[in-house]
Amino acid sequence: MTVRVLLVDQPGPARKVARLLADEASLEIVEQVASVAEALVAVDRRAADVALLAPQLPDGDGLALCRELRLRSPDLRCLLLTPHADDETLFAAIMAGASGLAPRGGTGLVQALRIVGAGGSLLDQRTTTALLRRLRREREAGDPLSRLTGEERAVLDLIAEGMSNRQIAAALHLGGKDVKTHVSRLMGKLGLQRRTQLADHAVRLRAGEAV
Repeated sequence: MTVRVLLVDQPGPARKVARLLADEASLEIVEQVASVAEALVAVDRRAADVALLAPQLPDGDGLALCRELRLRSPDLRCLLLTPHADDETLFAAIMAGASGLAPRGGTGLVQALRIVGAGGSLLDQRTTTALLRRLRREREAGDPLSRLTGEERAVLDLIAEGMSNRQIAAALHLGGKDVKTHVSRLMGKLGLQRRTQLADHAVRLRAGEAV
């Protein structure tokens, strides 16, 4: 079986990944794009088994893109390209709907694509333990983020990046009213009254500071 791959990465790193996969008969890049906007068009145009996503893109990030791709194409599996397989990155990827993390090259990337493309899972014992540990910490601390939906988390992440409501709407392909609704709900759930407070709160949460 040939695993069809949608590669979403910036041109330089993408060329290295493409050269690696070109030598693998069981892996085929059906489309290569370099932005969130292009990926959302590509997923509707070309059938793929696995989306290989860079963590940062010119118009967004891999985690938010993963959420949107999974909404549009539930059968599509996503892998986040990252050199850092720490618990926090792993947790964020799984919560976004990704099937796991993959290195940018070598046999690890090839093996990850084959496993996930065949319907397998990268959730090994280490991954499961890390997720349970993180969930337990959130529950014990009463983490307010545990009450947020996936889309609300995506909006909060983009607020932390300094995006306006209009930019968030474009990045997540939402209507302006939908973003305003999410912002309002976020302020309610986090006990805030103004968007400026929400922006400061989001930045501090991302930095791991006490709020």
